[in-house]
Amino acid sequence: MGEVTSVYKLDGSESKNTLNFQGNAIDQISKTKWDGSTLHVDTSMNFDGNAVNVTMAMSLDASGNLVVVSTRPDFQGGGSPVTTKTSYKKAE
Repeated sequence: MGEVTSVYKLDGSESKNTLNFQGNAIDQISKTKWDGSTLHVDTSMNFDGNAVNVTMAMSLDASGNLVVVSTRPDFQGGGSPVTTKTSYKKAE
């Protein structure tokens, strides 16, 4: 898929990013909000005629690692949404 870059406005207003996937341009509309020191990004898009919503929460843990929690639909099995938690540690 290559490099994907998204830009988000951090003031709560809508941001539009375009994802190119399998030759299709998919417009993504995102809104951000702060909850204390956690940044939440809620993104909506239309994929093959289906509305898709993805959420992401980013924060720093006590050790200074970036923690990203994202939730997306289960594209494979059509079941409950799938949530992943990833922690990124800055290289020394």
